[in-house]
Amino acid sequence: MDLEGMHILNISNHTATISNYTGNFNINAAINDTITISSIQFETAVIKVTDSIYNSQKLEITLMEMVNELEEVVVHRYGLTGDLRTDLRNYKRKEPLNEVSLGLPHADIKPRSKEERELYIASTASSGGVPLGYLIMALNGELKRLKRNVNLAQQKQQLSKAENKFDFELLSEKFNIPIDYMSRFFDYCQADANFDAALSKTDFEFYDFLQSKVADFKKDNNLE
Repeated sequence: MDLEGMHILNISNHTATISNYTGNFNINAAINDTITISSIQFETAVIKVTDSIYNSQKLEITLMEMVNELEEVVVHRYGLTGDLRTDLRNYKRKEPLNEVSLGLPHADIKPRSKEERELYIASTASSGGVPLGYLIMALNGELKRLKRNVNLAQQKQQLSKAENKFDFELLSEKFNIPIDYMSRFFDYCQADANFDAALSKTDFEFYDFLQSKVADFKKDNNLE
């Protein structure tokens, strides 16, 4: 049974994380906090942090397997034309089967990345006010480094999302760009201020954005 990717939420302090491939996870909690564990394959578990749990700093949880009954699936061939622009325009994307579409509790809460957790810990005081660590790091530049790491991680995530939209070999053929230049081409496109806005639109519109960058990229890289 796959234990990776379960959603763990501390609904008392509004922090969240996901489990690793062994089912283990770490999350900040205090006594009397309420933690929920939810996933597609298990029933949602609700845990209240007691004195003994808090003092042991460890908790073993037994989850009940859940059987999901899916609607009938009809398998058929897709009527593709072979023209990417036409097929993207005609393609009707269906909602993916995931925690959100299944209506699991708190599935819409996005867990913080490693960089975001480091910045959150550095800039949050448990008793209110500005934490001393925050002031020290603000003076020595560490806080600026953490913020930069968060920004770089977000940029990397956006770039990965863009690269996964289309097959590199297909774009290489359509744009007449060598396959070993495709990663460099996406880096070039991300430098455009309109990259994130284009990525948030339809696949067809994002394809048009990429196509608009081809001529300048070829010129700058002597590919004409």
